[in-house]
Amino acid sequence: MILQYFVTEAATDEKIPVEIDKSTSADLETTKTDWQTDWTSEFIGDPSLEKYTAKTEGGDLMDIEVKRMSPTAIEMLDQLSIVCKRFGIDYYASSQNQRDLLDSIALHEYQLKKAHEQGLKRSEVPPFLGLKRSDRSNDMPA
Repeated sequence: MILQYFVTEAATDEKIPVEIDKSTSADLETTKTDWQTDWTSEFIGDPSLEKYTAKTEGGDLMDIEVKRMSPTAIEMLDQLSIVCKRFGIDYYASSQNQRDLLDSIALHEYQLKKAHEQGLKRSEVPPFLGLKRSDRSNDMPA
């Protein structure tokens, strides 16, 4: 499974990639005049609500979403970000094959991290891309 964010150009059906990041004050201020809804209200200003903005590569504001993300979702997205930074790859500008590999690496590293936190061995985590592990590797801590 691959997580890809995009908007569709109505006239051409072209899929336009968007990046989703935490909303800035400037993002929310934009909604005061240019949007149907003012996102600077006291309710949305509640610090316990996470606010995310979807923007095109050109910086055009497409959407703002307010939600409470689960800790697991945040951890997995953080791991994907770490993997992308390690390899110097912009996820949204990468090819489908690169995204598939990045997703697989991030998921595997997340699973290893969780197994390590529980004191499990590597054998408790599915092998990366189904590759067979040696017995020595299986017996190591995750």
